[in-house]
Amino acid sequence: MKKSFLKRWNLWACIPVVVMIVLIYRFSLQPGEVTTVTSGTVAEKIYQALDHGKNPLDYHQKSLFNGAVRVMAHMTEFAVLSVLIGLAATANGIRGHLRSLYMFGCSVPVAISDEILQYFIPGRECDLVDLGKDLFGAGLMAVLFLVFGATKTWKVKKIDAEQRRRKFMNICIDDVAFTEAVEQIRGFAGTEGVNLVITPNADHIIKAEKDPEFRKLYDTADLVVADGMPLLWIADSLGCPLLERITGADLLPEVCDLAQKDSRRIFLLATDEKTVRSAVEQIRKNYPGIPAVDGYAPSMNFSEDAEESGRILEKVKAFETDILVVGLGAPKSEKWIAAHKEQLACKVALPFGAAVSFIAKERRRAPKWMRKHGLEWLSRFLQEPVRLFRRYFIDDSRIFLLALKYRDRTISGYTGESEAEK
Repeated sequence: MKKSFLKRWNLWACIPVVVMIVLIYRFSLQPGEVTTVTSGTVAEKIYQALDHGKNPLDYHQKSLFNGAVRVMAHMTEFAVLSVLIGLAATANGIRGHLRSLYMFGCSVPVAISDEILQYFIPGRECDLVDLGKDLFGAGLMAVLFLVFGATKTWKVKKIDAEQRRRKFMNICIDDVAFTEAVEQIRGFAGTEGVNLVITPNADHIIKAEKDPEFRKLYDTADLVVADGMPLLWIADSLGCPLLERITGADLLPEVCDLAQKDSRRIFLLATDEKTVRSAVEQIRKNYPGIPAVDGYAPSMNFSEDAEESGRILEKVKAFETDILVVGLGAPKSEKWIAAHKEQLACKVALPFGAAVSFIAKERRRAPKWMRKHGLEWLSRFLQEPVRLFRRYFIDDSRIFLLALKYRDRTISGYTGESEAEK
């Protein structure tokens, strides 16, 4: 059988990247005196080519010009590296935001290790200013590729419009519009049995990679919609875009509105009593037509405490809950709902995380322009830097490695079959 086009990786395109990295390290191994002479010679030749010897420079002018040439050299070598990474990504079917993130992200460790290496070379030093120049050059090229680069990747045949659930990275996602998601939840609220809705973001994808039980929930959930902007960037960069971002924070007000129209009862589970009370109060105030709203703040180890779990189940049943909103963190919320699906006396379960805190007005949502450009994480980080630093700057950065790992699965889930295989 002919090898799938989707599974071919163009490793030859990565060779120039390796060569450029070797050259960068080679220049860094030069002693300080050699580097000074080399940069001075290069600066002199550049000036002669520009001025043709008409206006000789004095010592001060020559020093300034040499400094400018060194700045340009730092920026240029990493700009070239960034471009080569971009071309290698393009050759492997990656465009858009993901390509630019690889261009800058892969340049960062090279720049840092390059400066550290210079610390051990006679006459050289580890200079943060030089590191800034390097990263500016790499970042500039990454931005230019994002603004002016092509976005199409594969020539493909789309799957049937009715087949909305598709493979995406290590999970499955329903590619639906926001209004469709709201209508589906509305339908769930009028059915028998518990319908689970999950809104995965980058953090979910990372956790699902290590947790098979959590990953399996995406196959059995009744609705799975993409919350995080990085997921949309990855899909778009691989040529298989998702319709739109659908967050729990955006869905919850719509759910409250439909509960008001259809007379559905809402029960909330949140991390502490204050959050629950505030959320209940805000919902009652803003959606007076909802017949009943209440909530409960379970203990931190609720998912491992059978007695506490029983208490939650009793409260949900006694309240005659239609819609259960859970803001107890992932993957605890999702796994607890799945584990107690047979005992839960509600119609639809919504593990919406921080959405409860937003509606309780305990946390501020990012402005619309930040959400549109994928910067909502920055707003949340600035509000809780200690708690969220590791998540955003260490753990979630692995999403871009997983994008490579699951490139073929993501593409095949969207297209079904490549035109090149015919």
